[in-house]
Amino acid sequence: MNPSSPKATAPRPTPRWFGWKHWVYSPAVIQPNLDEIQDAPQALDVRGSQAVTEAGVSTYQETLIVDVDRGTNLAWNRARWGQRAGWEVRDHYGYRWGGGYAQTVGDLVRFTDKFLRPWTFGRYDLDIMELSPGGGRFTSELLRYASKMALVDMSPDCIEVCRERFRYFPTRISYHVNDGASLAAVEGAQFDLIACYDSMVHMHPTVIEGYVRQMAGLVRANGVIWLDHSGKGRRESGHRTAMTAEAMREIAARAGLRVVDQTFRNDWDCVSVLRRADWKRSNRRAIRNRLRRLTRSGG
Repeated sequence: MNPSSPKATAPRPTPRWFGWKHWVYSPAVIQPNLDEIQDAPQALDVRGSQAVTEAGVSTYQETLIVDVDRGTNLAWNRARWGQRAGWEVRDHYGYRWGGGYAQTVGDLVRFTDKFLRPWTFGRYDLDIMELSPGGGRFTSELLRYASKMALVDMSPDCIEVCRERFRYFPTRISYHVNDGASLAAVEGAQFDLIACYDSMVHMHPTVIEGYVRQMAGLVRANGVIWLDHSGKGRRESGHRTAMTAEAMREIAARAGLRVVDQTFRNDWDCVSVLRRADWKRSNRRAIRNRLRRLTRSGG
C-alpha cells in the first residue's frame, strides 16, 4: 500500500458509545488496522464461503452445519468468532452482524430491561460471570448490575478486545481464556448471576450441558443462571444448533438445577432462567410477584 494514500493515513480517533451512559475515547478498540485489512472489508461477506485471511480472519465455511459433532462445533466457533479483525470489520463488535442485521445500544437496553432486569432483584452489587462475551456487547449491560465480573471466552482476541474496551470502568473485572468447554479458570468462585447471551445459540448441546453442569457448582444458593440458546433446534439461518427449550429443562434437571422461567425472545431463541434445586419456594413466590408488578408498571 502506498503510504501517501488516504487508506494509509491513520483515522482521527473519535469518542464512541460503549454502553449504558458511557462514552469511551478509545481509538485502539474501534478503529481497525487499515494497513492490515487493506481492501478486505468488501470481501468479508457472511454469505461467502470463506473469510479473508488478509484481514486476519481464519478460513471457515459459513454454510457448514455447526453442530455435526462436538469437535466440529468447537472448531467452527473458534474460526468464526475467534479473530479480532472479524469483530472490528465484519461484525462491528456484535452491533451489526456481517454488515447486515443491526442492533442499536437502545435496542440492547430495552432487551436487557425486559429479559434480564427482573432477575437482578433490584440489586446493583452482583458478582457476575459472563460466558462468551465476544466483543463485549452484552457485557456493557451486565456492568450496570455488577460490583465485580469475570469474563470467560475461548478466544484470546475477544478477551483482549474486552480488556481494552472496559479498562476505563471502575468495576473489577477478571479475564479468562478457556478451551470452549471448561470453566476451570473460575473454579471455586461463587456468583450471583451467570449469563450467556447470543453465543450459546451456536454451541453443540453437549457443550451446553457441560457448561451447565459446571455452572451448577458456581452459582450461589439464591443466584441465577441466565442462558440464551436455540429453543427450536437446528437452523442454518443464524447458525443455530440442535438445542431446544425442552432439552434445556432436561439438562438442568441432570445438573441438579431447576428451570424457573423460559421465554422466547424471538421466533427461535429462548431465554432460560435456571436456579439451584434447593432454592426456597418462598423465593419463587416473591419473584413471581415481582415479575407481575414489573409487567403492570411497564418495567
